[in-house]
Amino acid sequence: MTGPTQDQVNYILGWGRGKYAGVEGGKLPGRGIQTEHLHEIASLFRLTEDEYRQLHLLALGVMPPGPLYPDAGVRIPSQGEWQRVVDGQREIAYVTNVQWGLVAWNAAFARLFRVSGFTGGRGVPENMMDWMLFSDLARHRLLLDWERSWAPSVLSQLHSVALQNPENDRLGQLMERVRADPVTRRIFNAGVDGYKYPDGDSRPLWHPDHGIGRAVMASAHPSSAPQARLIVVCFDPDAPSLDRDSEDTPTPREA
Repeated sequence: MTGPTQDQVNYILGWGRGKYAGVEGGKLPGRGIQTEHLHEIASLFRLTEDEYRQLHLLALGVMPPGPLYPDAGVRIPSQGEWQRVVDGQREIAYVTNVQWGLVAWNAAFARLFRVSGFTGGRGVPENMMDWMLFSDLARHRLLLDWERSWAPSVLSQLHSVALQNPENDRLGQLMERVRADPVTRRIFNAGVDGYKYPDGDSRPLWHPDHGIGRAVMASAHPSSAPQARLIVVCFDPDAPSLDRDSEDTPTPREA
């Protein structure tokens, strides 16, 4: 079965005569080919996300600014295998999809939420971004120095990914909530840096078993869903201090 001719592609896409020939022949600059043209071609031929990225890279020399399909990165094809990966981790480990929906986690991660004050029905949050930004448990108990050490970087990540995925409703809803919440709105309006990967970050964390310490993060992306993410948190407890009144939960504070 043969595919459409160059003239048929030009007609379907509403392009002028010879434009698609420029794509196939590699004469792109003179034909004014841009991301939106490549997006139209990829949609017409039902390319996969990997094929679309390859096309964009070959045509324009850079990766596309966003995915081909609105639900890209929501479903992770290798989710079962990633569950096995995090189960084999000694450190705290979890996997989220593009919209920070939690799809895989290990026992060390779940242990963080076996504390009073968390009411998650399955024992862990449904959405990590929602939990990190808006949960009282995150703001006032687990994520220490939340307003300075956690919120700016987390807001930066959300803003960047939402811009790259304008058709993802869940990301849009999270950004709306950021602007509606007085605390996150203030931090966001004060200015956040461009996308900041958590890889290598060290942030203060209270652990229910080990008390106060540092969470040093390592991150990676599944190749089948590049905007999904694997996060491994290496927790290093602080040395005991005689000045501490208690090794229990730090006193809650206003964020």
